[in-house]
Amino acid sequence: MNTNDTLGAVTEISCERCHRRRTGRAYVFYYGREQSSSERFVGGNREVTTRYVIGGSQRVEVCDDCVKRRRLKGVLVPLGAALAILVFGLVWHGDLICVVPAFILFLWSLYVLSRSKQERGANIAYDVRQQALEKQGWDTGWSPDEYSKLKPADHRPF
Repeated sequence: MNTNDTLGAVTEISCERCHRRRTGRAYVFYYGREQSSSERFVGGNREVTTRYVIGGSQRVEVCDDCVKRRRLKGVLVPLGAALAILVFGLVWHGDLICVVPAFILFLWSLYVLSRSKQERGANIAYDVRQQALEKQGWDTGWSPDEYSKLKPADHRPF
């Protein structure tokens, strides 16, 4: 499947996540399972190679509201944790070392903000079907962007 053809048209759909009829689109995700993993040291660096068996792809209809909520949750949770760490560290301990984990959580929230709507939608789509796929033995899911970065030597079709 062409990974550029991963978004359905925006239309009124029945969201498979919240089960409401709303504006949204179909998102594609890919799934598979880990076949093997090996590691070696190259020039003092650890290199891990993981091979996957690709099971296929699925399209899931997800509303725009669910995609927006995922982004909001992905930003507010780490920002709230960063604030809690800063308050606890500075007020109760008077220690500036708390700035480091707070800054890391802040950077994570920036990463979440930078993710595309397509990637968030594909991750929600995988979450919707994950339990059923795991029952069939498939343990890994990828957004189209993640899937396109796999090297042919890393996977083989099922």
